[in-house]
This record gives sequence, C-alpha cells and structure tokens, in this order.
Amino acid sequence: PFVAELGLRSPIDMKFGPDGAMYVAEWGIGYSRSNTDDGIYRIDYVAGNRTPLAKASATPDTGQGPLQVTFSSDGTSDPDGDELTYAWDFGDGSTGTGPSPTHTYTANGTYSAQMTVTDSGGKSAGVNVPIIVGNTRPTVTFTSPANGRFIDYGDTITYQISVTDPEDGAVDCSRVVVTAALGHDSHSHDTGQYTGCSGTITTGASGHDATANTYLVLSADYTDNGGLQGTTSIVLQPRHKQAEYFTGKSGVRVVEQSGAENGKRIGDISNGDWISFKPLNLAGVESVTFRVSAPSSTGGSIELRAGSPTGALIATSPVPSTGGWDNYVNLDPVAVTDPGGTQTVYAVFNAPTADSFDVDALVFNAPGTGWTPPQSGNKYTVTSAHSGKRVDVRNGSTADGAAVIQWTANGGTNQQWQLTDAGNGAYTLTAQHSNKCLDLASKTAANVQQSACVAGASDQKWKLVSAGLGNYRIVSVLSNKCLNIPQASTADDVQLVQSTCSTTAASQKWRFGQVG
Repeated sequence: PFVAELGLRSPIDMKFGPDGAMYVAEWGIGYSRSNTDDGIYRIDYVAGNRTPLAKASATPDTGQGPLQVTFSSDGTSDPDGDELTYAWDFGDGSTGTGPSPTHTYTANGTYSAQMTVTDSGGKSAGVNVPIIVGNTRPTVTFTSPANGRFIDYGDTITYQISVTDPEDGAVDCSRVVVTAALGHDSHSHDTGQYTGCSGTITTGASGHDATANTYLVLSADYTDNGGLQGTTSIVLQPRHKQAEYFTGKSGVRVVEQSGAENGKRIGDISNGDWISFKPLNLAGVESVTFRVSAPSSTGGSIELRAGSPTGALIATSPVPSTGGWDNYVNLDPVAVTDPGGTQTVYAVFNAPTADSFDVDALVFNAPGTGWTPPQSGNKYTVTSAHSGKRVDVRNGSTADGAAVIQWTANGGTNQQWQLTDAGNGAYTLTAQHSNKCLDLASKTAANVQQSACVAGASDQKWKLVSAGLGNYRIVSVLSNKCLNIPQASTADDVQLVQSTCSTTAASQKWRFGQVG
C-alpha cells in the first residue's frame, strides 16, 4: 500500500539518508529535458496517525479599527483524511471555532492570531497570522504597462506606478522601488532596480538564447510611514513563444525533435486537446502566427480562446499540409480579437484525426509595450521578424568588406547600429564595434557588408519603410532593394543580401530595439 500511494513516475534511484528519510529520484513520463514531472523527493515514514497540515490567512490583515477580519483555513488538510476541528486564538483575549471565523478588533495594535487544527486521532498543528490595527498596508499598482503585455527584448518600457495610503495621504515617490527581473522557467534573476513612480527600463535577454523560456517580471514596493510595505508585480511576455512553454495542457505531449526551433514541439495532438498561457494581455495585438508541421491536410485548425477551452473566440488558423512532420511552416497570420484585460489564453486544437499536426511556436504580432519608432542618433539592435536573429558583423571583424550576417542575440557591439540622418528620409547604419557603415558592394551585388563610412555614399544610405506591427523594411537608396535573409533561413551565420522588396516576405521585416 505504501508504494502504491506514492504514485511514482519512472523512479530511477532510491536511497535512505543519514536522517532516516528515503530520497527518491524519478524520471517522469516525458523524455530528456521535456520532463515536467521529474524530481527528487524526500519521504518520511510516520507510524500511525499523521499530523494535519495547517494553513491560515486573514482578509484584511491591516486597517483602522474597529477592524473586522475574516479568517480562512483554506489549504489545511489531513494526510489520513481525518475529520478536523478548528480552534482560534485571536490574540486579543478572544477565541473562536470553525474553519472560517470572523472577528472584530477594536483597539489599535499588532496581534498574532493563532489557528490550531486537530484531527480525530488527537494530533494537532498550529499556524499564526499577524494582524495590524491602526495602519493600512499601502496599495501599489502598475498603471502601465498592463500585466501580460508583449515585449521584444531590446524594447524600452515606460512604467507608471500608483500608490494609495489612507493614513499617509500624499505619497513620496522617492520611496517607490521598482525591480526588473528576467524570468527563466520557474525562477528569475534581478537585472536592475529603479526609484520613482515612473521611469523607463530597457529589456534584455541577459545571456539566454532566443528560444529560452524567458519573460520580464516587474515588481514595485512602497513602505509607508508606519513601516508597512505594499507590493505588486506584473509579467511581460515575449511576442515569440515556444509552444512547449505552456502553463497548462490537456492531452498533448512535448516531443523532442531537432528541427523544431528549440529542439522540441507539441505533439500527440487529438481533437479538443489544448495548451494554455498566462498571463497574456492582447491589447494592441493585431494577429497571431503559428509555426507547425503536418504531413497531410486533414482540415485541422487551431483556435485561441479566452479564459477557458470553450471561452470567447480570439482567433482561428487553419492548418494545411506542410509536406511532412519535419517540414515547418509559419502559417499566414490570422486576425486577433482582443477579449479585453489580462487573460489565460487557450490554444485549442481541432484535429479530425489524431496526430494530424504538431505545433512548434506562436508569434503574437504587435509593436510591443513602450515601442517607439527608430530615431536618428540612437543606437539599436536590428532583429529579424522571421528568424528572431540579429544583424551582426561576422566574428566582430573591423575590416572593410566583412560580411553582415544574422546571428543569435549575444549583447555584442557588433550587433549594435547607430542610425544617422542622411537626408531625404534616409539613414546610415553604423556598426558600434567598428564605426563602419552597412554597405552594398555595388548596385547589383547581392551580399551586404560593412565598409568605411563615406559621406553622401548612396550605397550606404537606407530608408526605413514601415511593414506594420513595429517592423520595417530596410531599403537601399542605391538599388531600391530590401535587406533580406536568403532562402528565409533561420540559421546563424547566413550572410544578408539585398533582394527585390516584397510586402509579405517576413525575411525582409526587421525590428529596431534601442540600446544605451
């Protein structure tokens, strides 16, 4: 019975530690890094009746007196399933019973309310909840950006914080502290701290590659005159999301496949299966693009829905044949209807036959939070809307004629370009590591390179033509052709070329992310 209750998923090792506990390593039910349920667990043996697990909370836990507080035992449980009784000491001489009592505090002060939970076998556990009467915790909110909005790394984000405090009245904005952190999987790394009710933050992937499960976390704190701290946080999402980084799923499996963008994709899809993502805010999102593979056309489709798998329809994309499981195609963008507010968004799969298509990635097409058009004098990274890779000078060369390529973002100055007004709506783009200009070898030569900047040279002048959603085509003044990725490659180290401009080619669309 003991082993059956554990519900192990492919255990690979068990050992007893010097503390007498058993430690179990289990593989999970997936493969390699795709496992979402692998882990190492400590198991303690407890003879006979086991102690309940006590959890308690209070709403509100601060405020002016008389303060009516509702207590909750939500989360309290008994590992043996025994019936539980609840006893409360409110810390002011009063007591109560039941799982969710209410009590009113009349005098100012700091109290420690204690809940004691006892099972039918006599085992008990306790937990304390602090209550402060006479001061109210300040309320801190992000006025902008909205929780779940989309960004591109390199964007400069403008934030605005609102703080209200009933006792203090006027808020001292110098005591508002905003912390930016790069979220990665289930943890985050602080990347900067800022002071004030408003300001700007320039985002960055901080060493993580473009396919990593990253996002930006902004937290804001304010401590009032009575020492109470209010805090809030929001998550900003990358527009380009790998399908396997879902926050919820039903019926699908993460499949290892080297041809997928991150070496993984969503497979084993049956009709009605879904994956979900949260938090997402679709304000300003105009369309969504799915990257899929499908060996044949079965009439399948992908729906985006808000709030639940049967919620309001946001978008629908048909899934045609791509010619094989390992032939990936970015489907045509489909229009998005914003359901309003911050949502859990579900990608629901309509598959007339099982295993009719796999899903690799989603791209939410929007300018991004805090996006502003590129301007002369500023320095930018230039990122392909197609591949997610940056315009780069090969190997950081400073030589004339060095190839200009696409390469994964790495923070190097050979991926940073200064825009300078060259007159008549044109610009030069100067590589920051070499101080040389983006250049064509000749009017007819295909390849793009860097060369020493020459004032007035038309082969070094480029116009930025809006391609929508914050993207631009970079058009040569000399040839009237567009900066392009040959064969729409997504590989590193592909030399960029000039090609006849196309209004639909994603390989000719570029985003400017301000740096410095």
